[in-house]
Amino acid sequence: MSRRLSSLVLSLSVAAALSASAEGPNVWYVKASNYGLEGLTGEDEEHAWGTLQDAHDNASAGDTIYVLPGTYDQGSKEGNALASRLVVSKQLHFVATGTAAETEIVGYRPASGNGYNITGSIRCVSVTSGGAGTTFTRFTFRDGGSGHGTRQPWTNNGNAVTCGGGICCYGSGKTAWERAYLIECVITNCGSTWGAAMYGGTAIRCLIKDNRGSGWAGIVCSAALWNSVVIDSRCDNTDGSRSAVGTSSLVVNSLICGTSHYGAGDVDANYRSTYYNTLFASCVKTSMYSGNFTNCFAAAYGVCSPATGDFRPVAGSAADGAGLTEYVTNTIALPEGIAMKDFNGNPIDLTKEACDAGPGQGTGEPVTAAFVLPAETVLNGAKTTHFVATYARETEWPREVVIKPAATNFFSYEFSGKTGLGPARRFLLRDGTLRFLPSPFAGDNVALTEKTAAAEYWCSPTADAETATGAEDAPFRTIQAAIVAATNALAAKAAAIINLMPGDYREGSETAYDHANRFVVPNTHAFLIRSTQGPAATTIHGEADDNPPEECYAGCGPNAMRCAAFLSASADTASAVQGVTFADGHSNFTSATTDNASDRVGGVY
Repeated sequence: MSRRLSSLVLSLSVAAALSASAEGPNVWYVKASNYGLEGLTGEDEEHAWGTLQDAHDNASAGDTIYVLPGTYDQGSKEGNALASRLVVSKQLHFVATGTAAETEIVGYRPASGNGYNITGSIRCVSVTSGGAGTTFTRFTFRDGGSGHGTRQPWTNNGNAVTCGGGICCYGSGKTAWERAYLIECVITNCGSTWGAAMYGGTAIRCLIKDNRGSGWAGIVCSAALWNSVVIDSRCDNTDGSRSAVGTSSLVVNSLICGTSHYGAGDVDANYRSTYYNTLFASCVKTSMYSGNFTNCFAAAYGVCSPATGDFRPVAGSAADGAGLTEYVTNTIALPEGIAMKDFNGNPIDLTKEACDAGPGQGTGEPVTAAFVLPAETVLNGAKTTHFVATYARETEWPREVVIKPAATNFFSYEFSGKTGLGPARRFLLRDGTLRFLPSPFAGDNVALTEKTAAAEYWCSPTADAETATGAEDAPFRTIQAAIVAATNALAAKAAAIINLMPGDYREGSETAYDHANRFVVPNTHAFLIRSTQGPAATTIHGEADDNPPEECYAGCGPNAMRCAAFLSASADTASAVQGVTFADGHSNFTSATTDNASDRVGGVY
């Protein structure tokens, strides 16, 4: 198309838009596959704009933009102090013509760091004050990132760079909540310091899963949730004292589940959040750490079935009939036309005084969770290949199961399933059993497979080093000698068991992290170093420096020795030491102003 003809088409489309604007709101279209094409007018599906930003920039306040299925990951514009796929500065209504799974707004999280670094991050959406009242219906927001920072955004000179990886509606309280409304959307795999999924905005029947933040209210911050679900979230910080939701948020009939930290918490009392009819389940730390809670409940597990997508409370659980209907309608100002339906699409009976707490109305059937076990496994004293439990209510959820493997040369169990269940590799207790809690996610099947050891060695601190072979009747004298023998004999990533006979292990030395250690576990193989008679009978000693420099702590110095060091390992080479006492270990200490590797840790590095 010639430039003159292109200009003519554009002029005609603008004239048509102005004419329609005089009559009422316009309708526009966006199609991801049209990105980069010329002659687009947005007036129908064939000529739909190629990016959300193009549609926004050519629309007028109050217009509706229909978004066809596709992945919207092109273009960016700065808004709320950071690049975003879409910056909304006028009130518009974005409606996906397909499902949320088919219509994705994709930001960008750098591969380096934690995915919320300032350099290169792109949010999915930013909504400025001019866009107040904007709605998004049936979208997936994914892979959005924002900047990283430690200071609270409201004390950061008004800088929103650290806020909202999925969507950022910078503001506070009601101003932020009413900036944008997300209706039946999904927000996933987004990262930010404050509000990885949302900073501001109101989520209505939304699923917010697998997001990662680092601040208080690391997943949802200064936002409102109505019949929504926040699940499988993670906050990174050194002491674990961070919350999934909080800081001037308003939460009604929602579920906060499977968090790696606190469920709800606020940075201080001046920004206290409010929760109604909300359910907290399977939070690693205190579920309701701080906030104003009305008709809210916390449970370890067994109240609903999030793994199967059924968020109705199980009959007889804490959430069953425990909410008040008045909070559903009287707490959050919803946009016109929002149906009174729960997260699963079931009607909310407003004629009744009571409702169920959480995002699902109506009780669900008892659900099951299963562990698939290797053949001949002894479970709770009997051989079986499966463990299946029915969870009718929280009080019937099993507290512990005991497994004993059938394999010879058993090394560890390898878990597959929910990462929230803990480490992927599990070692047995000294009695030869594994004890664990069943999955807190009903309906989630977890498989256990057996990893066997390729070799087994023995050590004794009184052994004859000259005749040692590592066999039980000719043990090595030092732990390091057994590690070296296994490393030289076995293929990479193979597993070895080192049995420690009772006694005081005071010999052997290997350097790691710039300091001497009694033994060093490499990252090329997997080791299980275990005592035969427990910590009271088996001690691994470090060593003090008898002539330390004057500025050193007592016993520390260049001639001191740690007890042990582990080199950084992968999942295939994760190792363990079991049933020993570590004593008398010391690091170097060059000065109070340095932090060298040799200065750290006296026991186990």
